[in-house]
Amino acid sequence: MKKRLGCFGTVVLCFVLFAAGTTGCTMLKTEGEFQETVQINAQNVPDGTYYADLLVKLPKKDKLRVPDTGLRLDGADITEDSEIFRYDTDHYVSASLHYGYADSFSFPEKQEPEAVRTVLQLRGNTAENRFSKGKQFLRIPSFRIAYVSQDGKVLGVTGSAAANPCMTPLYGIPFEADGSAARYSYISGSKANPAGILLLAELFLFAVLALPLYAVISAIRKHRETKAMIAQIQQNAAQDEETSQSDD
Repeated sequence: MKKRLGCFGTVVLCFVLFAAGTTGCTMLKTEGEFQETVQINAQNVPDGTYYADLLVKLPKKDKLRVPDTGLRLDGADITEDSEIFRYDTDHYVSASLHYGYADSFSFPEKQEPEAVRTVLQLRGNTAENRFSKGKQFLRIPSFRIAYVSQDGKVLGVTGSAAANPCMTPLYGIPFEADGSAARYSYISGSKANPAGILLLAELFLFAVLALPLYAVISAIRKHRETKAMIAQIQQNAAQDEETSQSDD
């Protein structure tokens, strides 16, 4: 029994080492430089709204939550005393001001009638930000949209943006805000974690192939051991019988 448990432990250890190696290699291959465009389109905004800002939910100690990105929207008078700069409710903060990947924040060349549009450009290297919840933009736990005045006052905030996966190609990641509601669209599958998928696949294969195979091998070994034991008992009985006949 102990021998079989030892063999099973060896099999499990080999699998763990193999899975760790393949998962780690996959993670390293998917890391690197990236660039992304976030488009924010807001309508039915509060009076006095100058621009719409994206709020990202990141813990205070997250390495991608920075004190100040240095970005300022043209025409907006934003200082460290501005409400949007100091905004921190339920760990939501301004992406343009405090998200480490924020590279530029601007108005698009063409504005739609009765709507407020802004464009946030993201740029960075995911290999430098391991263990951050903001390492992959689409895996940030939650987003909201803030309506901001020209002097940085927060005039309103939407609820958490609903995720809308799409099968068709998209330019960037569009966010739509309408009053208190918000949503964002992304290409289906772009949120997937390749390393996690690989690990699940390996666990599945281990469950459907390795475990049954080990059970079959164990059954065969047990059968052979039982057969050998019976043969040994029969041989010992024959020898005892021969010895008994010789004594007579």
